[in-house]
Amino acid sequence: MIAKEEIKKSQKPRLWQNLFYNDDLLLNVIWKKLDTKGKLKVHKFYYGLFLSLRAAMPLSTARRLYDLLKSNKLLILDKIKKIKFEEGNFSIGFKKNLYIKAPQIVNATGLSNNILKTDNTFIKNLLSNKIIQSNLLGGINVTNTYQCTNELPSNNIYAIGALTYGSDILTNLIEYIVQSTYIATSDMLGKLK
Repeated sequence: MIAKEEIKKSQKPRLWQNLFYNDDLLLNVIWKKLDTKGKLKVHKFYYGLFLSLRAAMPLSTARRLYDLLKSNKLLILDKIKKIKFEEGNFSIGFKKNLYIKAPQIVNATGLSNNILKTDNTFIKNLLSNKIIQSNLLGGINVTNTYQCTNELPSNNIYAIGALTYGSDILTNLIEYIVQSTYIATSDMLGKLK
């Protein structure tokens, strides 16, 4: 099993992870200097690999999840077809006519970094009313101050995090979110003066 092998490899420090952690924000600077063709190439060939190496979960969490999976106390299912709430339980239908019932469910998928494929009603409404627009990779198109760009003459909407993927590349890192929040709020406050 792949998880067990990765847990075993993680017993020792990994130099490459330390290098990634130290240069995260620099990667966004490099990303902004790439042309469209370069960004598409990085996205297609390297982004998934980079995230799997950079965003590895803590070893203690990996061990716990592995033990839960192995003992059948945790199921990881995808391709949800239908969710209903009846008689105090959620009934969730998956592909191949698999159904489970549970009193609570957790959606741990996070926000999509592709706003064109999101099921988030708020984002869908912003798109359909042309208040935001997507960039080439599906994120919200933003300026260097994280103000959303659109077809309207005035826009006071800002976006940070995963929603801005494509304008930046590392959009889920805490350091990035702190930095982009600072830049966006500084811009907002500057406009109030």
